[in-house]
Amino acid sequence: MSKNKVKKTIISEEILKIFIDSCIHDEPQNRITDRIATLISSSEEKLRYTPNKLFQLVVQKCNDDNNRNSKYFVLLGFFNAYGFGTLRNEAEAFKWYLKAAEQGDIIGQLRVAIYFESGIRKDITKSRYWFEKAANSGLAIAQYRLARSLQISTETDNDDVSNSIFWLEKSAKAGFDKGIHVLAWIYERGKGVPKDFKKAFHWYKKLEDSKSGKATRSLVLYCLNGFGTVTDKHEAI
Repeated sequence: MSKNKVKKTIISEEILKIFIDSCIHDEPQNRITDRIATLISSSEEKLRYTPNKLFQLVVQKCNDDNNRNSKYFVLLGFFNAYGFGTLRNEAEAFKWYLKAAEQGDIIGQLRVAIYFESGIRKDITKSRYWFEKAANSGLAIAQYRLARSLQISTETDNDDVSNSIFWLEKSAKAGFDKGIHVLAWIYERGKGVPKDFKKAFHWYKKLEDSKSGKATRSLVLYCLNGFGTVTDKHEAI
């Protein structure tokens, strides 16, 4: 392999790392593209690493009959979904995400689940199937997304209530901020579970400890009023 091709491969792998990290932390699309643009612009030979050339390199990797590396399938799915180095093509993105998912790639499974949930091929049963695949592998955002999907039918299905809480707790225990916040809110309001201020306070405190800042107002009110904890004005301050 030529030196230039090696460098392109390294850059494509760095782009993949950014995409995976962004998926795991549920970052918006503009944040992902900004991070990738920064990566390419900081390269010593940035003019050689155009999006189109990187796209062509990944296409070659994916079309290689000997390639069984699902990370390139995920990357090609991302390139097509976001129009990186090519025209945006959701159907092509889904195809490559699905190839990755079928090989057991958890990011591929997550992206396929999202497509079935709200994308070009809506199918809630298939969406939950793929969310659960990734959730069972320990992907916190998949655990959270599965829980929220199950909440859709919680008013009529008690099993879905239990499953939703189960997966929310999994994501919360893994430190996923959105899972922690929703779980605290559910215990606070008694949505699908008996009201439990002690548990709500526990999870709001976890959210505050994660330094996300999302729980500050709720935590102050809990400390001032003694909900789920002893009244503590110093802690509130």
